[in-house]
Amino acid sequence: MDTLLFLSPGLHTYTLSVHIDQPQLWWTHNLGEPFLYEYNIQGYSDHDKFATSGKFGFRKVVLHTQQDSSGQDFYFTLNGKRVFAKGANYIPTNIMGQREERLANMNMLRVWGGGIYESDAFYDACDSLGIMVWQDFMFACGMYPGDPNFLNSVKEEATFQIKRLRNHPSIALYCGNNENNEAWHRWGWKPSFTPSQQTKIWQDYQKLFNNILPNLVQAHHPDISYWESSPKFGRGDTRYLREGDAHDWWVWHDGRPFRHFLTAVPRFMSEFGFQSFPDIQTISTFADPSEYDLNHPTMLQHQKHPKGNAIIKDFTERDYPKPKNLKGLFT
Repeated sequence: MDTLLFLSPGLHTYTLSVHIDQPQLWWTHNLGEPFLYEYNIQGYSDHDKFATSGKFGFRKVVLHTQQDSSGQDFYFTLNGKRVFAKGANYIPTNIMGQREERLANMNMLRVWGGGIYESDAFYDACDSLGIMVWQDFMFACGMYPGDPNFLNSVKEEATFQIKRLRNHPSIALYCGNNENNEAWHRWGWKPSFTPSQQTKIWQDYQKLFNNILPNLVQAHHPDISYWESSPKFGRGDTRYLREGDAHDWWVWHDGRPFRHFLTAVPRFMSEFGFQSFPDIQTISTFADPSEYDLNHPTMLQHQKHPKGNAIIKDFTERDYPKPKNLKGLFT
């Protein structure tokens, strides 16, 4: 598609109408072809010329959250077809971020709210590979100020990001934050504040996550759903199995066996996991064979969880033959 614009001085909005007969739809890679159209736009004024180009796709993605006899549903449809979402939480990383290939047949990635807004190349790759993106705004595991200066900065940042991302067919959902609602209600923070402070903090939360952000999504990317906080209910609330999305850390944090994941199945598991050591080839890039010991300072420097090594050791010895050495644990 090629379009020619003639510009006049000042700030103007130009609307272009484009008709495409029987457009090809964008699909996740497991449901069809992630088809993308290309566009080229050239503009002229009396003295200047500009050009821009890019790609876009036609698709309709809907988050369904109907109430039912068990609680509240949570699933996506793409072009009217129900999607079984297979994916992972995506945190800042150089390894996966530079790779242009399918990630273990995943069809959805959640850009986690404790990380960063990813580069244009990341979203371009998701577009071309047929991977939907659950996009958190960058708020996680904390309560945030409600003063005008901070909220205005949030408006500017969120507006910029929504406008940057809205032409990517891979965008499937905007989510206000990671675990903030759950943290406030069930992580024991409230007693540290007076009743009036608690009221103010919660009012500020409502302003940001149930007013400002959903209104910006509605204004700038209205065909995509907004979800206040992930999860809707944490694992300490039995409703996490019946309503909305869920984060299940009973195995990693509480030592439950892996079969727990087969028996406690929520509507939509948006976060769970178990820490893994890198492959021995990766470890060899920062450690000598003489340092292949879980208690060696080099190995401990790369372990960011205070109980990580102990948890992995316990599960390994519980479910597998005990490795003879560290190399056996990593291969």
